[in-house]
Amino acid sequence: MNTQKNIDYKYECENFQSFYSQFKELGKGFFLAMHRGSFEYAPENSLSAIQKSMELGLFIIEIDVQMTKDGVIILMHDDSIDRMTNGSGEISELTYEQIKSFYLKDNNGGTDAPITKEKVPTLVEVMNLVKGRAIVNIDKCWGIRNKVCEVLRETGTFDYGLLKSDAGIDEVKEFLNSNGDNLLYMHKINEESMYQLELIIEEIAPIAFEVAFINDRSPIIADDMISKMKKHANVWVNSLDVSTNGGHTDTLSLKNPDEGWGWLINKGVNIIQTDYPLLLQSYMKGKRLKQKL
Repeated sequence: MNTQKNIDYKYECENFQSFYSQFKELGKGFFLAMHRGSFEYAPENSLSAIQKSMELGLFIIEIDVQMTKDGVIILMHDDSIDRMTNGSGEISELTYEQIKSFYLKDNNGGTDAPITKEKVPTLVEVMNLVKGRAIVNIDKCWGIRNKVCEVLRETGTFDYGLLKSDAGIDEVKEFLNSNGDNLLYMHKINEESMYQLELIIEEIAPIAFEVAFINDRSPIIADDMISKMKKHANVWVNSLDVSTNGGHTDTLSLKNPDEGWGWLINKGVNIIQTDYPLLLQSYMKGKRLKQKL
């Protein structure tokens, strides 16, 4: 049976080394992940957004990557540059030289967003920026995972790049075996794949599980499942409005944080990805929440 213990939740660590040692303990501590960098202060997926995240003490930063026509890995969520730059076109049909001639739009872009002086960064630039300072969750990368690993190898940043997928066990195992023990990997799991949990732990040993659940009754979010995962890995849930989180979203959390972020924390997850890390931090500071152990 799960017991509960009052714990003061706070996401700040004294420094990155303190955070990293806790992160590697698996299932211990509590951490916030910043979605696409701090785009409230700078263009999403930009060097300045990532720099701002680190200045705020956020040591897990989610980024999105795409590959240009000439094989350069850049940061961009969409398949095109239309929303986030003053240019247009599909990334797969543009060279890096073409893309870097344009400027990023501020925040999360769009038609009316101001144009900044920032350029679209490459993954090489990002990994050199975060080396020894933060972990980046490299989203949208599984289809180009080998090219991403070339960048991590080139920059000496296997310890700072977190890849994820919901690919089959054999595919993931082959990939991890070919890239050494230092590569950080998170496996996406939901109600349909939870029956493989023990095999995933045994064969892949991910450093984290990203849990998706449709509603509060989903067995993947049951107390015993969370406890089982936390014995072997960190447990990551997205509170993003676009994510599958049983409705415990950022939007709900802004109105009723106890039912949003508080509900997720009380379930025992120990990483939440959010668009509002400072508000979540403030909420945690004002409460002593219960974590299931």
